[in-house]
Amino acid sequence: MDEYATLPNEANRKTFADYCMEKIAREIEEQRDNFSLNVISCIEEQRKAFFKNIASNQKYIEKHLSDQQTLHNLINQFSGRFSKIECQLLAAVELAKHCGIRPILGEQ
Repeated sequence: MDEYATLPNEANRKTFADYCMEKIAREIEEQRDNFSLNVISCIEEQRKAFFKNIASNQKYIEKHLSDQQTLHNLINQFSGRFSKIECQLLAAVELAKHCGIRPILGEQ
């Protein structure tokens, strides 16, 4: 192609460029069916992978949903007790900061 890039005649360069573009267009047109098949095949593979992922996620959720519900029930059952323990621990920390003397609320 380099030998044609130095063509002295502008019309010859344009003719050569047109020839190259038409040749490329024909080659692409000849491969159109292959492109279509490849695109369709790729779409089908992606579709299968998508539905496989959905099925996998559904299985996981179904398997662990009862565990999640059990955990939720346990949290509800013990959250009040844990809150009370947390308050007692925070009170003990404050008491330790004041050397065992109960602080008066509002004083620093």
